[in-house]
Amino acid sequence: MSDGIGMMKLIEVIKKHTLSIEYCGRCECGCNKYNLITDDGLVYPPVHEESILNLKPDLLEVAE
Repeated sequence: MSDGIGMMKLIEVIKKHTLSIEYCGRCECGCNKYNLITDDGLVYPPVHEESILNLKPDLLEVAE
């Protein structure tokens, strides 16, 4: 995401609202991607593993 507003929303979703993640494949760059499953039952589009690792790494421990 290139704009600050979009990134801020992603940070908030990962840090405050994501209960679990679901592996959904690899990106063209080779990074693992995960869907975010939130506390209100929504599933967000794929996010790079690096973003999750930087913001809430404990989610990756549960997914393994």
